[in-house]
Amino acid sequence: MPTPSQEATIRFGCFFGTLLAMAVWEFLAPRRP
Repeated sequence: MPTPSQEATIRFGCFFGTLLAMAVWEFLAPRRP
């Protein structure tokens, strides 16, 4: 069982990782109208 601080870090890491992946995807493959 992770400690509260570890859980917060994991949650932030998952959120930031997803956001970064979306940003990279938009940068590499922009959607054209």
